[in-house]
Amino acid sequence: MSRPRPIRGRTQQSVIMAGAPLGTLPLLPTFVIFGKHMVGGIMTGAVKG
Repeated sequence: MSRPRPIRGRTQQSVIMAGAPLGTLPLLPTFVIFGKHMVGGIMTGAVKG
């Protein structure tokens, strides 16, 4: 993945802002599918006993 080239010393913020949500899209279905397991593991580790 290449970095956006600066235009006259400025970065292309529109390219960065458009790419940020696209980078998180693969994580969304993973969290929806495995969310209960992740939260359950966190809660199990937080309980003293």
